[in-house]
Amino acid sequence: MSGGVDCPVGGQVGLLSSESDGRRLREAFLVLILYVVSMVAFALLHPIQEWPDAGVHISRSCLGDVSFPPRDLLAALGQDVCGVSFNENLSGEFKFFSDRSIHSDPHAVNPIWAYILLPVSCVAMLFGFILISGSRDRVGNHLIFAPPLAFYLANVNPEVFGHFFVIGAYFVMRTRPRLALLLTVVATAIDRSHVCSMFMLMLIYFFAAARTWVFVCVVGGVLLMYLVRMMGLLDILDLLALVFDSVSVLGITGKDILFNAEFGGRGYAALFASVAGLYGAMSYRPVLWFLYYALFFGLFFLGYALSDHRERRVFWLCATAVLSIMILLPPLSQARFYPILILSMWSMAVRGGRWFGIPALQLQILFFSWTMFTLVLANLNRIAES
Repeated sequence: MSGGVDCPVGGQVGLLSSESDGRRLREAFLVLILYVVSMVAFALLHPIQEWPDAGVHISRSCLGDVSFPPRDLLAALGQDVCGVSFNENLSGEFKFFSDRSIHSDPHAVNPIWAYILLPVSCVAMLFGFILISGSRDRVGNHLIFAPPLAFYLANVNPEVFGHFFVIGAYFVMRTRPRLALLLTVVATAIDRSHVCSMFMLMLIYFFAAARTWVFVCVVGGVLLMYLVRMMGLLDILDLLALVFDSVSVLGITGKDILFNAEFGGRGYAALFASVAGLYGAMSYRPVLWFLYYALFFGLFFLGYALSDHRERRVFWLCATAVLSIMILLPPLSQARFYPILILSMWSMAVRGGRWFGIPALQLQILFFSWTMFTLVLANLNRIAES
């Protein structure tokens, strides 16, 4: 009798496991599709001059100094990197949340949009790598769709390829922390901006299991130092400038420290706005932005309250890394420098949606649709104004 009972139960468990794996694969494939469609739409419709540092990288590609955007590949497809013209700024002083482009761009469709073929291929390989490595991040969450992350992966900038190594590192950190740190070193070799992510993952690795009082002291100390720095009471920048002039670190000089400190004002506002969904060179915001940000941050705070101590600790370690960096270099306040922070906050927002009974995929599709509508409408308005 026992054998007759055991076989059906074992078969049922195997069937349930198979169904769960199949559902997870379908969900992962749909998330991949959301990333691909978003990245292609951004590459096609986002004004070429609005991409962060686009002029620098396109000009250097034309001269043969950098390999991305790929001049020869685009030329084979009939797209001329050297033919992209950059106009002067339309406004003397940029205003945050102005909802207006700071450049005059005559192109309805980006003239070198085919560069996106390489990042799209990389995002497909990233999904395969994540699935093979276990499909879960440091705290056990699956990779989700986050529109700001899709935007940064579609940037006309070699740094996007470092993002793939950083995200891959975060998803193997739970089981292979040394490999994760090695991947962030590779990312930093691609672009020095990824030292922010390397520092972030180092904090997560060394302090995630630390005693509570150690964690609180480290995080609280950095928060206090940042507040003191913002109030102008932390007068150590001249000393730091001398240090960076004496020791070469990622090419940063003392002049960079002082210059960025002077012009790095409202970094915290730019950071959280770009984590939630502000696109371009800090000029475009989502349609009905007050509803968009109210929904996202409302879900985020609810998700934070529902999260366990591991997820909260990762979030605060991400925030600690961000603030530590911004004390030195305040302009490093766009979320593109901190993809792990994006994933942490968006995972909490998805968790907040589940509390209302909204399935994770449906919530991601909602933000996907909102992002696409914003992008198309902004492009149409820009064409009409031209």
